[in-house]
Amino acid sequence: MKLWDNKSEQQLWLLTPEEFNEVPDGTVLLCITYEPKVKGKDNFSSDTRGGCVAYGLTPAMAESQGLMDKFIFWKLKS
Repeated sequence: MKLWDNKSEQQLWLLTPEEFNEVPDGTVLLCITYEPKVKGKDNFSSDTRGGCVAYGLTPAMAESQGLMDKFIFWKLKS
């Protein structure tokens, strides 16, 4: 997990491919363009840069979707 833009108020944290695979279908993720996409419904690019895919979560998104435990674990792991 890596912070995408530390100047943004949203604090988008990008996921590694392994973390992305752990995200359940139906989870809303944000692209680096801040466009929301739903895992399992929308198409996602599998390209990686710097070890991360171009999709992630903000802390608020993780909390509202019941993923805060995973989010904290991923942050501690990185």
